[in-house]
Amino acid sequence: YGFPESHAASFALIAYATSWLRCHYPDVFTCSLLDAQPMGFYTPATIVDDAIRHGVEVRPVDVTASDWDCTLEPASVRDREEARTEPGGARRPRSKARRGSGQAVRDRGATPLRGMHRPSRFAVRMGLRYVKSLSEERDWRRIEAARAKRPFASLADFSRRTRLDDRVLRRLAEAGAFAPFEGRRRAALWQAQGLGPASEAPLPVAPDEPLPDFDPLDDFQAIDWDYRFSAHSTRGHPLAPLREALAAQNLPDARTVAGMPDGGRVRYAGLVICRQRPGTASGVTFMTLEDETGFVNIVIWKQVFDDHAVLARTASFLGVSGKLQSESGVVHVVADALWAPEIPARPPTAGSRDFH
Repeated sequence: YGFPESHAASFALIAYATSWLRCHYPDVFTCSLLDAQPMGFYTPATIVDDAIRHGVEVRPVDVTASDWDCTLEPASVRDREEARTEPGGARRPRSKARRGSGQAVRDRGATPLRGMHRPSRFAVRMGLRYVKSLSEERDWRRIEAARAKRPFASLADFSRRTRLDDRVLRRLAEAGAFAPFEGRRRAALWQAQGLGPASEAPLPVAPDEPLPDFDPLDDFQAIDWDYRFSAHSTRGHPLAPLREALAAQNLPDARTVAGMPDGGRVRYAGLVICRQRPGTASGVTFMTLEDETGFVNIVIWKQVFDDHAVLARTASFLGVSGKLQSESGVVHVVADALWAPEIPARPPTAGSRDFH
């Protein structure tokens, strides 16, 4: 890329250190990366999906467990006591991987560089900062103060003690953060309606209607609600519920594409997570597409891009036809056509990073 040697050496060191952390401490790395957002290239949704694919347990937002930032929790009940108890019986505070803090790394013993990395000992708990429209000062401080006194007993108890307004309660319900009280998100949303301080009657009136029997969200709907209200999902990738429909059209997933022979023809469809057109690339555009199994890199020559300009610039879910190039484990699809996939439902997306 024309870097001077000093720049290249510094970049190589950072890349090596980052790769080492991601390999040996994937849970800590993921938590730290999520708490450092926004920082550029990959969206939180992509970071979460990639972590899950690599064996990191990522837990959803939860008003009884989430802090404002993402945190680390022991991955099992047994580990919870081991990880939070110091020698001699003293309690250890919950590890948090905040920006600039090495506490979570120090809580884990060093893993040798050589050999297999150990499985994740911690799960990542998503922070309430990822629920859209929540304010740290206005909303989280109330939740934090009320929870410090005693655990919440119910959704009504949460509302009464935090005194959050109706809009915030609805958003928490839509994001699934009330799951400990009501696992059905539509039912939680129904219960949250009218619980805010502005809706309180002068005298408490017992409801005279039973809770409606709401249908639970199916897998696609649950992921869609997650993306709409928190821009990520710990429950699955948007394309996972659509895989059967994609397979019926002979559209492979990224893992299958990676195993195809060099020089073969391929048709693939995935979510666009980034578009790049370096100034030194003579008009060539590079895209990265993603599905529930990984990534596919796309090379688009200028003429192909111009022929499909609207799709190339704006599509969030894109189909590509082209020739596979595979060399030394690096796989690209050199596109000769772009198209809009035809599927029963439009998958949600967290957006893409384009032309930066």
